[in-house]
Amino acid sequence: MKYKYKFSLVIAIYNMENYLVETIDSVVNQTIGFEDNLQILLVNDGSNDNSEEICKSYTSKYPENIVYIKQENGGVSEARNKGLEYATGELVNFLDADDKLQNDALEKVYAFFEQNREEVDLIAIPLYFFEGKEGEHVLNYKFTSTRVIDIFNEPKSFQMHISSSFIKIQEIKKYAFNSKLKLGEDAEVANKVIFNKGKYGVVADTKYWYRQRSVGNSAIQGAKANKMYYIAPLKYLHLELIEFAKKKYSKVPTYLQWLLIYDLGWKIRVPYVDEAILNQSEIEEFIGYVKQVVTNIEDEIILGSMYLSGYSKKYLFTLKYKDIQVDDYTLISNKEEAVLCLNNQEIAMLSKQTIQIEQVKISGDRINIKGSFNSLFDRYNLKLIIDNAGIETQLSYKVNESNRVTSLNQFVSEGYEFHADVKLENVNTILKAQFILNNTKADIEFIIKLDHAVTEVNPSEFVVDNYKIICKNKSLTIKKADGIESEEEVSKKITKVAHSKELETICKLYKKNTKVPGILEKFVSGKDKAILKSMMEAICDNDILQMSDKEIPFNYRYYLLKQMKYNGDYKLNIASRYNQAFLYNNDNVIIRKGTDIPVNIETVKIDQTQIKLLGTIEAPLNVEMYQLNGCCDKSTFICELKKNNMKSQKWFGESVMDCYEFEITVPMKEKMELYFVIHIGLANITTKLKINEEKLIETAKKANVQLKIVDKKKIVIKNNFK
Repeated sequence: MKYKYKFSLVIAIYNMENYLVETIDSVVNQTIGFEDNLQILLVNDGSNDNSEEICKSYTSKYPENIVYIKQENGGVSEARNKGLEYATGELVNFLDADDKLQNDALEKVYAFFEQNREEVDLIAIPLYFFEGKEGEHVLNYKFTSTRVIDIFNEPKSFQMHISSSFIKIQEIKKYAFNSKLKLGEDAEVANKVIFNKGKYGVVADTKYWYRQRSVGNSAIQGAKANKMYYIAPLKYLHLELIEFAKKKYSKVPTYLQWLLIYDLGWKIRVPYVDEAILNQSEIEEFIGYVKQVVTNIEDEIILGSMYLSGYSKKYLFTLKYKDIQVDDYTLISNKEEAVLCLNNQEIAMLSKQTIQIEQVKISGDRINIKGSFNSLFDRYNLKLIIDNAGIETQLSYKVNESNRVTSLNQFVSEGYEFHADVKLENVNTILKAQFILNNTKADIEFIIKLDHAVTEVNPSEFVVDNYKIICKNKSLTIKKADGIESEEEVSKKITKVAHSKELETICKLYKKNTKVPGILEKFVSGKDKAILKSMMEAICDNDILQMSDKEIPFNYRYYLLKQMKYNGDYKLNIASRYNQAFLYNNDNVIIRKGTDIPVNIETVKIDQTQIKLLGTIEAPLNVEMYQLNGCCDKSTFICELKKNNMKSQKWFGESVMDCYEFEITVPMKEKMELYFVIHIGLANITTKLKINEEKLIETAKKANVQLKIVDKKKIVIKNNFK
């Protein structure tokens, strides 16, 4: 059968004026070629914003490729069904109106489809977050390679999202999206298509960009406060797929069981739901559907799910079997560890238990700690010990209903509160918490649950009076230090807003001047430098730090504080996790993310045997706090960083940002991917590249090498010599 287009993309739209242009442009700019190969169906589902005007502007520009459809608000399912009526492409996709496709996505999907069109009806690509959240979706583990997945051989590789799927038009038109489902409707249709052949394709080397909105108002982000998040998905997604699979296979495939337990886990972990969302009878209805679903899921899959806590597993078994007795559990242990098992599957480890610190008071030489904990080991003779320099004190604890574990207001496990009163040492007091169970003694972790300590930068430190309290390595360090401001003083400093006329003047001038550094050069040129320096004394640090790069670029904000206000004595701290680092000041204000530090590639030399790269990196911290590596396949090439004063950014003759040079040489291979990783603290960050791509490609052509930049992070090379 001959199709007019290779792809039809149905985009359901409801009040998406802020995102729609970016979404449509991501399709128009596809490398596969828009006008020859792609059709867009824009379905306006009763929007009352400017979405219609945006749609019409695109239909007038591309009348042969874009169809505009308007309907009264009926929900995303009805909008997708309506758009599907007009689809004429060989493959159909349902791109969300606030998301986008990587520009090579459709080209790569179609290339895979041409090779496997008889074997698969659906092809999926990995999801990556942008805007309010970075990183990849938790289910991307299945995209280890581009291949055909047999759901019976890889049952854990389930597909949940139709927006990142591309489906044969003759297959998708066999099904309709269920208008009773506001959430999860895509998983129902996608998996009915997959069940047809028991296989689907995955293309690993492209991306679907999933917008996690900064304002937090997307359908998924607000789902848990929506009645439609609970009952309808169990009734019309879970039970519907169970019945569909039983008719197809006379059983519930393991693949579907893994999908169900994953989706169910997100719902039952909601501890409390307001009566305005679900009343008691609706909660009971929800629980009834949960019972029906879990009876179709094998015990081993419930216990083996990495997305369920031990408490959730216990709760599901209680629903499945009405009650779980102490004798149903097995406790295995030695001196170092105790493990609680159910059906020979571990559901809790004593060393993984935690206690929460909820209140700290210091009076004289005593520290009083109020806290709480939950434990599946509480049914045994569990003892809580505080160790202070080798002196062990057993703490009493009691049931506290406010700390219990719940699932949608239903009791799951008891919660306990405790109090500890400990003598402080002269300089440092190091406390350890331990659970003792029979002959097992295990150190456990402290978790801070104080509201004032919950910060993006460092949630493991806080200040009480003249003491800094640090949670680290399963210990609680109480450190007395002169010069530490009280919690009250820190709070006043952070919340203080400077309203000086000078600052207001600068901000107004910034808005009128778009040049970089723009008004700063004009305002403080010559003798005005002294004026700005005196003004900085009256301006709160945070008022400068919290300005955006558009107002004052980071380099110049850093300079204003370091040189103008603190005469070069301005220190930054590092907080990090595995893929991100934050630079922050002593007020715990983030001023730079590690992922915002690019690598500048200035010169590339290529021959038959090697590729040599010379570049620079600008670093607001001492070079000793960084390590830069070039990576190619499984090889790592250390970049020795050398300061170059000539290239460092300067303002009024003073350094704004130090610049460091590096050079690496990588052996040439037939195919290779080259990228850079910067190590800051505990973080290993794949950096963005700043490079003249046209010049680089021209250099590669002269050397008979094919080369391209992927995601602004990787240099992908194909050597034509071999």
